[in-house]
Amino acid sequence: MRRIIFVVTIAVALAASGCMKKQADGTYKVDTAEAKAKTKTSGEELKTDLQKAGEKVKKGAEKARDSAAVRRAEEKAGEGLEKAGQKLKEAGQQKKP
Repeated sequence: MRRIIFVVTIAVALAASGCMKKQADGTYKVDTAEAKAKTKTSGEELKTDLQKAGEKVKKGAEKARDSAAVRRAEEKAGEGLEKAGQKLKEAGQQKKP
């Protein structure tokens, strides 16, 4: 989250500094129309970058979920539950006589 805020701040600062125009008296004035246009394009670029990053994270999560290690862990958990069920069944049969 901090990284996103930092990137947005830098983008706005760069857009504002690129829109400064030197006046005849030596001072600088920000051209607000140009600054707004550059800020808007920076925001749109940031939005598309964030969407791409979100898609990458989603694909990575799906890949991890479908990985062989996860399947093996599920199989081992199933086998462990089956063994526990068999032991409970045997214990129940031993108490019946």
